[in-house]
Amino acid sequence: MLLTGPPGSGKTLTALRIAAGLATRIAVLDTYGAHADWYVGYEGDGAPPAFDGATLPADTGAAELVKAIRHAADAGYEALVIDGISAIHGQIRGRVDSAPKPSDGWARYREEIRRVVEAIHAAPMHILITAETQLAMTAATAPSGRALSLPTGGAPRIDEQMTYALDY
Repeated sequence: MLLTGPPGSGKTLTALRIAAGLATRIAVLDTYGAHADWYVGYEGDGAPPAFDGATLPADTGAAELVKAIRHAADAGYEALVIDGISAIHGQIRGRVDSAPKPSDGWARYREEIRRVVEAIHAAPMHILITAETQLAMTAATAPSGRALSLPTGGAPRIDEQMTYALDY
């Protein structure tokens, strides 16, 4: 399952709560740098979800993500939250521009995305992924007459090859 939204919209907490409803052993792969740790001991409106977490470096690529997914499956986790796949997708996408020929870069990119999606589909556990959307804003006027900027949503910071391969 892919959960998208702007920063601060509740993607991580929602993913953790869904995972807690599906499984008792939950792992979190965090690309934000211990962002999911904010929810350790969370007492908002229910019991805090219990999970084991690991932080993936900002420069994590497809091979490292596939390895981490397989490691979580081999460790017997029943659910995996990949919190912030946008950063990893950005690393994979950035390699297109560094290829000697654009066609080689795009072929490599498609292959790496295919490997990630295959690892997700092959894993014997529930996988919930969060991705930020590019925040689009629109001008509005408050009842007081003051000018406002309101968020209107936006596209996920990952491409269609990945979004169409997942339940979105």
